[in-house]
This record gives sequence, structure tokens and C-alpha cells, in this order.
Amino acid sequence: MISAGGRKDIRSVRRGRRGAEATGNRGARGIKAWAAALALALLVAPLTGCDAYDSFAAAFLGAKPSDGVVRVAVFEPLSGKDKANGALELAGIELARALRPQVLGMDVELVVADNKSDIGEAEAVARSLAGKNVSVALGSYRSTLSLAGGEGFRELGIPAISISNDNPLVTMSNDWYFRVCHADAFQGVAMAKYAAEGLGVTKAAVMLESGNDYAQALSQAFSDKFTALTAGGGAEAKGGAKGAGAAGAAVPVFEFPKGTRNFTDELAAIRDAGAGAVFIPLDAETAVSVAEQAGRMGLGAVFLGTELWERDDLSDLAAETVLARMAFSSEFRIRDDRGEAPGVGEAGGATAGAVEGGLAGGGAPRLTEDFLKAYREKYGGREPEPAVALGFDAYMLALDAISRAGSTDCAKIREKLAETRSFPGVSGNISFDEEGETVKSVAILSVRGGRLTEVYVAEPVWGPVEEEAAEE
Repeated sequence: MISAGGRKDIRSVRRGRRGAEATGNRGARGIKAWAAALALALLVAPLTGCDAYDSFAAAFLGAKPSDGVVRVAVFEPLSGKDKANGALELAGIELARALRPQVLGMDVELVVADNKSDIGEAEAVARSLAGKNVSVALGSYRSTLSLAGGEGFRELGIPAISISNDNPLVTMSNDWYFRVCHADAFQGVAMAKYAAEGLGVTKAAVMLESGNDYAQALSQAFSDKFTALTAGGGAEAKGGAKGAGAAGAAVPVFEFPKGTRNFTDELAAIRDAGAGAVFIPLDAETAVSVAEQAGRMGLGAVFLGTELWERDDLSDLAAETVLARMAFSSEFRIRDDRGEAPGVGEAGGATAGAVEGGLAGGGAPRLTEDFLKAYREKYGGREPEPAVALGFDAYMLALDAISRAGSTDCAKIREKLAETRSFPGVSGNISFDEEGETVKSVAILSVRGGRLTEVYVAEPVWGPVEEEAAEE
């Protein structure tokens, strides 16, 4: 499970300089040492991602980079099979740069590093940034491309921010990589919070496809979190009534072979178990089929899913009476009305309404307005894709870290990224845990009136007051 507690204690070592005494020899030694340090900085400059001389000058001379430009690499698949997805992230980055083209009084230049949707190319392109005075890298779409480039970023000492890929290995194995989207497992945690705290159910179940690693990982995260939340009567239905899950019983998991179309046996067992919520971390078509069959059997549970269900044609897959009993997690969703959570039918009801106005996940209203205005002026009236919003946030977050570092030095920027707490992005308030994973609220959506509507926001636990729970 993704930890929301704590972070690595980044310690910077500062070396004091002894002042040269007023004697010729000591003064001369001081000048020679200074000259030697300068020569060393010039020597290693071509070997590093952050230009060594500029780092030296900023630290010892208070100078800005020699050309007065801050460089941000765009490490994306801008050609090849993934180019459409890379273009979405780039669109968000470019919108952000148009709104904030400067930092520390210097212009920001985007250094395009097209990894061509190829693992070998991704590794080479990341290493090619050596000597280009890049302060931070953004991307890449697709986890395998980020994993391929990550080792190069680590060796060059360039901090990188993953935008929409959600493989935990990207950040887990690399102290220089951070992520603005949720990792896969975090969606399971969010849906467990919605089931236990939003719907107030005390019994839940999981349905998944055998051999599906994605579903297995999310299922485990959901089960662990739901069990923890319901232990000791932690989950309370609306009105304060504590349910039968006070012991925090394990969540039953019902697996079925790929291609299964008849779920009668699984649903009958779920009904007998009294589950008020069923987590299905699979595609929307499968989930709709399950929900339709459950309706015909009189099963009143709410069906919960992940971002795999977020699609423009979701309302075309089934009748709204079916879709109204389905809810799923979303990375980004603008909200402009008030929704109500689906009721839990036989399990007893609890609903949670969305807050009117603003953005799903609790982002900054003014920044959101600016983002939406810029997007609509450039691309028309349609709603932005989540990847565009996340690309926007990654750029703004990078500049925030540079600003807090007061420098273009990569190590200082990396340190400030690790210290990020509640950065007000358009996709929500972003914090990083000790592995560089984002810790932020998750919007829960359902279909209302033929359109996707936010019905709940699952807030993460963060801070010393909830330290024990945050360590789950």
C-alpha cells in the first residue's frame, strides 16, 4: 500500500569556508583554492545535467546561469505509437509555460527530448541531456519509458517528475523521480475510504479476473484499507450506527476466468455475504455486465471501480439506473454542480455530496480558472483530458521547487521537491511521500443525468495528528 506518512529526511551538507587571515601566504592559499574549485567546476561541466559552473556560480558568487535561461526537459514520446498520449502531457506543460514563462527572473526554455515511444531510445535520450544545463525533466508517458530513462536521470543528478504513468517502480527505485498522478494502488485505497466512510458500509467484496496483475494489486490495496477502516467499528453508516464489520473481517475476493460472461454464482455469494460494496478493478464493459446481472438478482450493492471506467461513452453502455449504482476514482474532474452518492440499498444508506464549484480533489480555484481559460482558448470548449491537467501541474510544481530552492541547482531542486506539501495544483493539493509518490485527494465519480458527476472526495490522511493511520 502506498504510504502517506513521512518522507525521507534530506540532509544537505554545507561546508564552511575559513576566512583567509591577513598574511600573504594564507591569502595566496585562499586564492589558489578558489581558483582550483573554479577550474574543477569548469572541467566537470560537460559531464553533468545541471551545469556545474552555474551551480558553482550560484552557490559561491550569487550569479544566475550564464545565459539567464532555466531549462526544463520534456521527456515524452512525441513520435511512435505513444505520440498521442505524449502530446496530451506536452499540451499541459505548454499551457503552464504560457501562464508562467519565468522563474527566478529568468525565462524558462522547454528542451524537447523525444523518446520516440521506444525503451532503448528513452534511455539514450535521458543520458543525452548531460551538459545541456537542464534543471528538471518532466515525463514520460508510459511507465516502461520512465523506467528506461530514470537511471540516466539518477546518474546525471536531474530530478524528474512523472506525469500520468502509475507504475510504483518508477519512483520506488529512484530517489530522483517523483510523480503527480496517483499510483495504481492508491486508487484501491481511495475506493476503500469511499466505501467505509462515504457509503458507510461495513462489509465489502472484490471481483477480479484471474491472472490480472493490475486488478490483483488494486484488490489488495482496497482489502487492506477497508479492513483497517472497519476494524473496531471504524466505519459508521449515516446516522452513526455501527455495522457488523467491527472486527475488521477480511474482504472476500471472487476470481473468475478471463472472458466470463455469467456472474450469477459470484453475485449470489456476495449477496449471501451481505456486502454493501463490490470493488471491480476491471474494464467498464465487464463492470457494467456485472452490475446489470446484479440488478436482475435484486442485489443492492454499489459497484466501485477505477479510472478504467472513465470514458466519454460510459452513459451509452447501460441504463442510468445501472450506472447510478456504479462509482469510480478519477485523477482530474472539474465540478460545477452538486452530486449525491449512490445509495447502498439493502446494506443501509449513506451519501456524501460534492462541494459546489472549484475542482475535484481540492485544487486552487484561481489557478484552475486560469488553466481552463487557457485550455478553452486554445482547444475549444471541451473538457481537458486528465493528462493535460497533470502535465500542467508537473510544470507548475517544478517551477515552485526551483523558486523555493532559489537556484537552478538540480540537487537543491530535488530537495525542495521532496519537501513538497499541499502544493495547490489543478488536479488537487499535491504532497510527496518518502518514495516520491503523490499524496492527494481522489475524486469519486458517478453518472447523473447522463453525465459524469463528482459524488465524493476521498481525502488522504497526512500529518502528525494522524501519524498512526498514515503509516498504514
